[in-house]
Amino acid sequence: MPSNHDLIEAARSYMGCKWMHQGRNRVGIDCAGLIVCATADAGSPIADMQGYRRSPDPEKFLGHIRDNTLPETEPLPGTMAIFRGSSQPCHIGIFTEYQGVLGFIHSNASVGQVMEEPFLHEWPRLLIEIRRFKGFDY
Repeated sequence: MPSNHDLIEAARSYMGCKWMHQGRNRVGIDCAGLIVCATADAGSPIADMQGYRRSPDPEKFLGHIRDNTLPETEPLPGTMAIFRGSSQPCHIGIFTEYQGVLGFIHSNASVGQVMEEPFLHEWPRLLIEIRRFKGFDY
């Protein structure tokens, strides 16, 4: 069974890849694509959600994630962070240990690429749920 560290390293291998809505490869990838590709690369793929708008339907978005992950109470390295945008869930990433603090890796549309950063500033306020990936050893 792959570990949460395998998942984090797989996600980190996409660092610097260009952000692209519904992207699923190193040419272009969005936040959901990063989850899909990293879990597959690490050896325990999550079901993909395709055909979504840039601002996804919150019921479908959360329903798909909840159907394919397990609830978690702590933001542990390798767990999924679900963030809200202005009014609905619309962004996801993977928690990491980053420069000695809790961080996360995500495909950031504002920056235009996959990046890792500390879980600070506005991010804790925007966090709405933490999920654990099935098929990984934590």
